[in-house]
Amino acid sequence: MRILIVWRDIPSPSHPSLARPFYFAKYNKIHKITLVSFAEKPLHGDYLCGKYSKIELLRIRKPQKTIVKGMYSLKNKFSYQNIFFSRDLNIFRIYFPAMREKVTSLLSSDKFDIVYADYMMYP
Repeated sequence: MRILIVWRDIPSPSHPSLARPFYFAKYNKIHKITLVSFAEKPLHGDYLCGKYSKIELLRIRKPQKTIVKGMYSLKNKFSYQNIFFSRDLNIFRIYFPAMREKVTSLLSSDKFDIVYADYMMYP
């Protein structure tokens, strides 16, 4: 079975919401798992090595100030692609077109049996 995991941050055992995909991949022995996630910094060492068949990391800097976050979110939520092709009405979350493009390209190029996602529109 081929599984696509779309997560808001690198899976890690140290945070409760990041532990689920971490242990899912760690104890997986038979399925091919592809991970798509945001990464603020480059990864060092073999932290994810051997758990995933493919890893796609999007290096996107998060806005720090609340006003900047709000403006960035509104700008992206009311973009042409999002207005005409999205069904999500929650305009107060940050939307990253790069994540949408990455997931769309993976879904069109590979055949996945399961897409496992959590908070994929904002890191």
